[in-house]
Amino acid sequence: MNARDGAMRRPAARHRVLWWLLAAAAAAIVLRTSSVTWAAFAGSASVPPPPASVALPGREVPVIPSRHIPFVGYPHTRYDSLPPTSGPHVPWVIMTGIYEQPVPDELGVHLLEHGHILIQYAPATPAHEVDQLRSIALRFPADVLLAPYPRLHSGIALTAWGRIQILPRADTAAITRFVTLLRGRYDHGWSRDWAAAHAPPAAPGRS
Repeated sequence: MNARDGAMRRPAARHRVLWWLLAAAAAAIVLRTSSVTWAAFAGSASVPPPPASVALPGREVPVIPSRHIPFVGYPHTRYDSLPPTSGPHVPWVIMTGIYEQPVPDELGVHLLEHGHILIQYAPATPAHEVDQLRSIALRFPADVLLAPYPRLHSGIALTAWGRIQILPRADTAAITRFVTLLRGRYDHGWSRDWAAAHAPPAAPGRS
């Protein structure tokens, strides 16, 4: 190799090094972002929900690590409520609306993670009560998924992220309150807008 060839190859080598450095920097950013994203999913159990100015319907359920799993039925951590209010779920989301068939927990949980509400009823629920539930779901088409839930022996289950209420029968007032107070409370993180809208009054003497 003569001097001219060497001089021509040195810039090309420098370019390759530069590209490798840029690729390494991009990979570091992706890994760091992935770590933050993973922390948001898996570490959400350590972040308490925001306080509210009113008593929220139902009861609080501890949020468990909520990682993505590759498909419905894939082995995962056991949910801590029935129906679940957080936990492992598939990475895709179904739409809100009225479903005639049961929705797998791994799909329903992801819908909750986006701030929606699930209304699920026992198979033995009378037809007139199911019609009542359908009417409620139609009032909140962007917020509610309605479906039967075979593992529920009786009654109606209302779930939001980290919260559940079991009703013995269809109760329009109770269900409406659950939906209106808890929709949008969580969307891959506790909602600042929800917290601001439902914040308890400031203590006297504080600005």
